[in-house]
Amino acid sequence: MSDLNAKKILCIGGSTLNPDTLKYLREALIKTKFLEEWAIIFVNHLYFKTQIVEICKEKIRDDFEGLDIVFVYEKSKCPYTVEKGKIYIIPDSMSNLNQWIDVKFRCQEGIPILDVCPYDADIDNQTFGIHWLTTLDAAGKQRNYQPCIDKMMIEVAKYKLSKIAGIVLCGLDGDGAYGLQEIARCGGKIAVQDPTECFHPKKKDTTSSMPNTCLLTTPNCRQISLESVGSISKWLIDLLAN
Repeated sequence: MSDLNAKKILCIGGSTLNPDTLKYLREALIKTKFLEEWAIIFVNHLYFKTQIVEICKEKIRDDFEGLDIVFVYEKSKCPYTVEKGKIYIIPDSMSNLNQWIDVKFRCQEGIPILDVCPYDADIDNQTFGIHWLTTLDAAGKQRNYQPCIDKMMIEVAKYKLSKIAGIVLCGLDGDGAYGLQEIARCGGKIAVQDPTECFHPKKKDTTSSMPNTCLLTTPNCRQISLESVGSISKWLIDLLAN
């Protein structure tokens, strides 16, 4: 097994992010040299959506300028070996680039890989069951669970890597809540973006629902600011140390 194969993976889930979130995250990753030891799998509901043309490869590359980005959606390039030092961008399964795909994480002979498969809603229904149902978030609003982020976090947690961690950023509905629970159950560190700082020019403060729902299901989940390089850096340093 190559020394580059990731033994430590941070799963990030997000959707309708604050405008500068990724800029601060990028600076913190560089400052802490986090990627020298870890790989990141980043699932975002809005990446590659056909109706949101501005969230394309070029914008994502700009957001993470200077970092090693891998876009995971092409079947012809499978399997994608997950290596430390890289950020793997996973689009939502639902109708991205006019495709319906499902990115799966697994370990093959101890090597962590990502596969691109045809999307199968029946499998998600069998896997998540009640997770598809509407529930109430911490603000008392109805939120749907969409298993895109949940699914990836649960798959990563299943393989008992050396270290795992998860964080859920701003977004609508409740995806990521069950994924964080599973990462914590398997001994990983978990966090959410401070819901009080979630604000989008078009969606206003409704984008706090993803972190709020995580806090409803896992009340002791750590809250960190994604509007401060220092706050993000402190959390990343804690992951490096523990």
